[in-house]
Amino acid sequence: MKAVLYLYPIKEYVDYSIMQESFHLNAENVINYRMKAYEINGLIDSYFRQKNYKIIYAHFNDSLNSDNDSALSKLFDFQKSDKFMDVKISFNDIKSKIYPSEASLIKSLMPLERLVVAGFHCQDCVSRFHQEALRLGINSSIEKSLTEQYFYLAKVGCNFEKRLEKY
Repeated sequence: MKAVLYLYPIKEYVDYSIMQESFHLNAENVINYRMKAYEINGLIDSYFRQKNYKIIYAHFNDSLNSDNDSALSKLFDFQKSDKFMDVKISFNDIKSKIYPSEASLIKSLMPLERLVVAGFHCQDCVSRFHQEALRLGINSSIEKSLTEQYFYLAKVGCNFEKRLEKY
């Protein structure tokens, strides 16, 4: 199976990234920027879902409760074919630097021939899952343009098609 593992598409992370990138924009540009931010769904669909990658969204065990900051973000257009993987820790755990068992979670997805890791945060959780996949002998890569860097790249008009054409 080929899969994209998108880590933690939660309200707090997405809202913070959008707020940070739109902070110095005027009102009209903020509206345009927020519309660009939604284009992440088309990229996931075109470059992965339509190319037979299974889309797996990792979430905290308290993310399905819509009353908190760890709730899944409404930015994402989740599809019926997508899988959701509970990482068995809470949002407060991750804030306290208590991490999930990357090895057991990746093993639960087997068999994997290819894994693309994206989401939040590139230099921490995304990197941890990628390194563990490599250690397990899985062909793995990090797609940085679909990490928190996406929100900056969308603002500056990045050519995502060129970045993602390798898939």
